[in-house]
Amino acid sequence: MTRKFEIAMNLNPTESPFGGGNQFLQLLVEHLKNQGHNVHFKLKRNLDFVFILDPRWNHPLSAFRLGELSRYLLLNQNTIVIHRINECDERKNTRNMNRKLRLANYLANYTVFVSIWLKSLDLAYSGKVHEQFSRPSKVILNGSDPRVFYPDKLSSWDGKSKLKLVTHHWSANEMKGLKLYKKIDDLLSESHFFDRFTFSYIGNVPANANFKNTHVIPPLHGRQLASELRSNHVYVTGSLNEPGGNHQNEAGLSGLPIICLDSGSMREYCEGFGLIMNSVDDVYDVLLEIRDRYFEFDATLKSFPHTSERMLREYDELLEKLDQERMKIVSQHSLLSDLQTFLRLQLPI
Repeated sequence: MTRKFEIAMNLNPTESPFGGGNQFLQLLVEHLKNQGHNVHFKLKRNLDFVFILDPRWNHPLSAFRLGELSRYLLLNQNTIVIHRINECDERKNTRNMNRKLRLANYLANYTVFVSIWLKSLDLAYSGKVHEQFSRPSKVILNGSDPRVFYPDKLSSWDGKSKLKLVTHHWSANEMKGLKLYKKIDDLLSESHFFDRFTFSYIGNVPANANFKNTHVIPPLHGRQLASELRSNHVYVTGSLNEPGGNHQNEAGLSGLPIICLDSGSMREYCEGFGLIMNSVDDVYDVLLEIRDRYFEFDATLKSFPHTSERMLREYDELLEKLDQERMKIVSQHSLLSDLQTFLRLQLPI
């Protein structure tokens, strides 16, 4: 039986709506406590594990800064640091996130990526460019809570009425799919589509959306969000360069076939559970196809795999494995010697 661990997180969870990262943190903290582990949001003596969940010192949920962690590790060299990477500059056209991720990863003993696509971006000191700082890593796909997100067959499509399309996003960034949603909104001006579909957008809308035929619903969270999702029939996401979000998982667990773009990690999460578009311009044909194949995908969603139980089980297995190999792992990562090499090579961070 796994011994009880002392674990610190560098973010504090909040009960308010705060996007997928906070949802993951809530699930992980609840699960670890239920397993009997002690979870802290500060650095204390003799921690077994520290999770780096976001590298930004000014993050609204920040529990401690990476500078504090680096000083802590000099005095607590048996602590294993796990860096979960779920972000990148490609996601929102930002400029400094990848640099911050690489810098944070210097402190890590082990890296978890939330998709194969994200791992391919070489955000950690584990790729060919950074062989001097190689860290072991694995991919653990995100999962959502089936206690909250589950199907309701009473609201399934009857095969005749309007097919209800829905999407939801906490972020109002245009790369979450605005181009696709505008295309759907425009199509609904045509009687051929207006008579067959409706479209709802749950969440924060980009300032320049100017929807005419879309039903906009303020941001929802938890069971309220799940209930609203279940009142629809098909989920649509146009998210670009998605590292590995939760929105598609919440939809799939709610029993909604998924339409997505082949961008970022979306194929990893959605293939087999709906239709994947190569381009926004494909939406005309794809919407008609999803009506024809709705019941085919409705059946496949009974085996939608991206649950929090599966995800958390993988984290349990990882913690146990790392604990068993603790002495080997910590001996491979000397903070002081790596720092000297790091400064001498002046690698991009």
